[in-house]
Amino acid sequence: MSYQISLLNSMPSNNDVPFQIFSANVKGLGSFNKSKFRLSGVNHKIKELSAAAKYQPSIFVLVESRLRSFHKKIRLPKGCKYGGESSGTEDSKGGIFVYFDNIYSIQDRQKDVKTIVSKYAMFLKIHLGDKFMNIVPVYLPSCKNCELVEILDKISIFLADHNILEFSLFGDLNTDFKKPRHKSRALIIKKFLVKHNLFNLAEKLNIDPVYTWR
Repeated sequence: MSYQISLLNSMPSNNDVPFQIFSANVKGLGSFNKSKFRLSGVNHKIKELSAAAKYQPSIFVLVESRLRSFHKKIRLPKGCKYGGESSGTEDSKGGIFVYFDNIYSIQDRQKDVKTIVSKYAMFLKIHLGDKFMNIVPVYLPSCKNCELVEILDKISIFLADHNILEFSLFGDLNTDFKKPRHKSRALIIKKFLVKHNLFNLAEKLNIDPVYTWR
């Protein structure tokens, strides 16, 4: 599993804690059997993510969950709650699962949690006190360029239809912007980033993202 720590900015809370988002490709969260989630403890990959956050209040974006629509059955660490999901499939990968610490909330689940592209992109509006943040978690599959364009176009249409001008995008792009073999794919994604005035927050704040691999 690999994950990236994204320190965004200081947000007001009782303890004045950093506002953290962890975006991780977990490469599957386990069985498709619902009962196993009821009977088993907290998934070891979720435990690892919570530990990496040093148990500070955080939002966790897990991509490539490879699970159908029963993420709510997954047990979470104490003090955390379910945020939302976009179901995946065991054979074709995909899937997004979001959970976060109890200091965060979703005020209107019908409006503030949406699947944009099944398995590959979703939207959440997450509140912290009187502040909120729009996030777009994505898992962009390794696919033909035309399919990638279609996914990104659907995200753009959703943002326009809902008048969402400010948001943060997290997840796995399945793209190495420095490799020649990913050149055409990287250009497609860069066009999307420029269109929505997105920038690399880590570079902007001069922060080195933290990665682990195993």
